Amino acid sequence: MTLSESEKKYSEAAMTEEVFKIIPVNSLEFDKTGNTSPTHNQDMIDQAKSLRQSDLSVLAMALEIAKFTDQRIEVAQRTNLGIDELTADLLPTYLEILEADGVFLFCRGENLDFRIILDSRNSFQSMETLPEKLKSILRFVATCNGRRFKGRAMPSILEMPRDCSNSDSQNDLSCPGSTISFTDSAMVWDLVILDIDNIPVGVFGAWFQASTAETAGNRNGISSVSAMQRAAEIRVQAWNGPAEIHYPELSDSADRLFILKNFTEVMDNHIYSENISRLKQIVQNLLGSALKNRILNDGLTEALLILKEHIDFDSLLIMYHDEEDPELISLKYILYIEGKGLFDPYSNFDSEIHNLILRDGRDLLDGKTGSLRELVVLQGYQDEFLIAGLEKKKSIGKLLISSTETSFDRFERDLLEIFVSFVRQRVVDFNKEWRNLSKFFSVEHRTRLLSCTDYAERHLAPRDRNVAILYADIASFTMISEKILCDPFLISEMIDIWSKGCLSIIWEHGGCFDKLVGDCVIALFGPPFHEMSAEECCTRTLQAATAIRDFTLSLYNHPASCFTKLRESSEINSINVSTGVNYAPLFVGMNGPNSDFTGFSSGMNNTARIQSVARTGEILALSGCVINTSNIAGIQYEGPLEATLKNVSGKVPYWKLLTIPPKPSMNQSFKALLQSEEKK
Repeated sequence: MTLSESEKKYSEAAMTEEVFKIIPVNSLEFDKTGNTSPTHNQDMIDQAKSLRQSDLSVLAMALEIAKFTDQRIEVAQRTNLGIDELTADLLPTYLEILEADGVFLFCRGENLDFRIILDSRNSFQSMETLPEKLKSILRFVATCNGRRFKGRAMPSILEMPRDCSNSDSQNDLSCPGSTISFTDSAMVWDLVILDIDNIPVGVFGAWFQASTAETAGNRNGISSVSAMQRAAEIRVQAWNGPAEIHYPELSDSADRLFILKNFTEVMDNHIYSENISRLKQIVQNLLGSALKNRILNDGLTEALLILKEHIDFDSLLIMYHDEEDPELISLKYILYIEGKGLFDPYSNFDSEIHNLILRDGRDLLDGKTGSLRELVVLQGYQDEFLIAGLEKKKSIGKLLISSTETSFDRFERDLLEIFVSFVRQRVVDFNKEWRNLSKFFSVEHRTRLLSCTDYAERHLAPRDRNVAILYADIASFTMISEKILCDPFLISEMIDIWSKGCLSIIWEHGGCFDKLVGDCVIALFGPPFHEMSAEECCTRTLQAATAIRDFTLSLYNHPASCFTKLRESSEINSINVSTGVNYAPLFVGMNGPNSDFTGFSSGMNNTARIQSVARTGEILALSGCVINTSNIAGIQYEGPLEATLKNVSGKVPYWKLLTIPPKPSMNQSFKALLQSEEKK
């Protein structure tokens, strides 16, 4: 056979370079600079060349097969073919190359479940008909293929039971890409295990009738095989001169395994990368589904457990808070510690950890050290991920994760970034709800509402209820704003400071904020859960009214410029409020186009009217409130008195509050109620 000049491109140097392709990388030695050690590696090259000089056609064919397989993989990647389609494309060619009775690939399919893909000459059409020894090998591979799929603590290819391998060979499992050959029921089986870093990803093999195994390779191949044969002949003549070349007879099991191994060297990376890509998508879907849980804390807990199945970490802390909450009042967290379990402010509460997080929360978010950080984060390898806000692009949380065994690789970091992205969106959504509810409800009420999946319908939908009502108006405000402050900025400053203080008092006493109308603050006691008795609602309302009066009096000495100007005026020597309270039926809930939490009834209107009757510093109560508090020790009224109210026929009785016991920091029954709801 005469070669053209273009066909003589494979020089001795080209052969040397290609021999490198089939020498396992872990067989090469490297010097301190990272270059290959020339003396040792030249011996390796010479050895590889001498081993194949007797049959260069096998070597050339193996290289052509690897090239062909690589090209088909590139086509599959461009056209988005899955493993099943790619294998169906490749197996017929390998069936002809090896002249086998059948070939198979055992690997994970589209759903990451192990499956066997066969191409045979009408034999062994299912897993059940395969030899028991092969089944044992496949079961082992399926078991230990778990680094990314069932956890890291799985056996590697080096730990395969000896009864799975060829007992006649001591080197079957000595390196990645282990080859196995055995005979079972007059069948010769040649197998190569596909692996990544000693972790099997599949098995590729062929089988032959024992009587025909010795003559394999003598039948005519299909067109793609013929093309590879021609290319292999060109390679061999370039290496060895214009000697006569024959198509290699693959009657030697070692030659067949050599061909199989070249396939696996190309396919294992592709199968593994496809599996990882698919796994990443599956985990992403699972995380997204978990974090759709209406209760954010439950969704985060479920997502964390999904992460734990695929990432080997010892501790993980997720912290987040409202974007508009620099004081971290809304700080929430989930903490996982290996061997100790899961901790959060709700059903998995631990007072020591809770207090540490509240104390060190700001430092942790700012990247500083603290007792909690030293306890669960700085142990071994660690990583941090910021949870960015939506509107101001500032941090609204952080994920801290650590592992004592190993650092986190690209796959694990990708999963964590996906997780953080989902968490960010859920926290942003959570914060939107939190901020909307913060217009009306205390932190305790918001927390309890958002721990309920259907809180809007269950607790906030408009309904008829008996509710305690409070109206508090700044006395002489018209004179103050028109004659003393005058400047709109100073008027606004005064209302802002006063209304914020009133809001805190209302929330502290278990009430909810209805609205601010000019210089009048309106509050409701009973909503949103309507679980307090009438006596408790009315008592809290009177205590809040007294606290608002005392707070307003204290503002006269406030350092803000608006109050400084008041003190400089001779028109006034104090600031006070006039207040009206009532207990009456109300249609209350989220109402109107802006979904404001408010109520409507004649009882609401009468409360506003009795407030207008009150003089500076007075707290006037209508009969509904008085009836429910008349038997409570320490509460005293003056009355009944009478007043004519606008649009109300006849005289309306009312009472003036004289004394009331001070309220504790928080009612213990209310605390117990909150903790009970959070556990639910």
